[in-house]
Amino acid sequence: MNSDKNTTMIASKDPKEKKKVLYRMIYEDQKEKILKGIYAPGEKIPVERELCDMYQVDRITVRKALDLLVSDGLLEKKAGSGSFVKSSVSQILSEQNQSHNILFVMSKNSNDINSNPSAFNSELFYAIEKVCRQKGYSLFYSVLDEQGDLLSLTNGNSFAGILFVSYVPNQILDQCAEMHLPAICINNRHDALLSIAPEDERGSYTAVKYLQSEGHRKIGILLGLPHYYSTRERFRGYSAAMSEMGLEIEERYILHGDWTFDSAHNAVLAMLNSLERDQYPTAIFCCSDIMAIGAIDAIKEKMLSVPDDISIVGFDNVQQSGYITPKLTTVSVDVNLMAELAVEHIRSSKEKPAAKGYMILIPSALEKRQSVHSVSGNK
Repeated sequence: MNSDKNTTMIASKDPKEKKKVLYRMIYEDQKEKILKGIYAPGEKIPVERELCDMYQVDRITVRKALDLLVSDGLLEKKAGSGSFVKSSVSQILSEQNQSHNILFVMSKNSNDINSNPSAFNSELFYAIEKVCRQKGYSLFYSVLDEQGDLLSLTNGNSFAGILFVSYVPNQILDQCAEMHLPAICINNRHDALLSIAPEDERGSYTAVKYLQSEGHRKIGILLGLPHYYSTRERFRGYSAAMSEMGLEIEERYILHGDWTFDSAHNAVLAMLNSLERDQYPTAIFCCSDIMAIGAIDAIKEKMLSVPDDISIVGFDNVQQSGYITPKLTTVSVDVNLMAELAVEHIRSSKEKPAAKGYMILIPSALEKRQSVHSVSGNK
């Protein structure tokens, strides 16, 4: 048992009132630890002797406090083993979180909203915020660093639900699932939580098949961070389309970014600098619009034309994709539908918990604009 998380010193100024007051104070202190999840459901709390030392009281006082916790349905005593947090506490924790606040969580990296404010997740946050206002909820944003945990994330506040967006460490998602807290994965997948994501694989497959229909055979791909669900699924779609056409996936055309403009610009420029002109791909499918825009900038820096020399397709259909020159052909995702479903499932979880392990796929559609050029002779 880790004493650090359980140690609390309580003192009473009036000796005559000490036993009368302390059992209640011990009860409230231990109850708070249980309800805040410091003791997980099923976990054994400190034994009576440890509690006596911790609070500097006798066993009668400790037992009174424990009896209250048993009466509340928070603890169960097992003869010869000690006192354990009841599994039903998960439901109590869930009910406590039924407030009118929703938490939007991202891992702290190059793809979070602060670091990449023009990316898809910023538009998603705005769309969810609009739905929250309509439904009477408030939306809060939080980033999770590598050392973060669920308690530090919520900071002791209660939330109607938590939206984990894009990559979040599995231990956080596992903890949420174990505690039965209302939580949803967005642009990610977890086997014990409801997940909502675009048709990543189908969308990228459709994009690459479109390039092939325009005569392209030397098709590169610009990937996002490797541990992201979206990256893996979009590469699967690209690979399926290439395989179906009988085209080899060339290592030199597989580029790596981190969802940002700069990473895409640098990756594409490095590839172009390493190849002869006749070795360039005729098209590049980019796993996000922001990276597609970075790719276009790199191509222009080499005094090449988009789409005449190299065609570009993105994914997400963020607002900037329709403003740049040339306007970007991209896979469009219904961000408003994603937002509505996320908030509705949080709201309905008050009456009925979200289905565990289910995946809701948001339809994607190809938005054809000006960044793709036909290659003669290959159709």
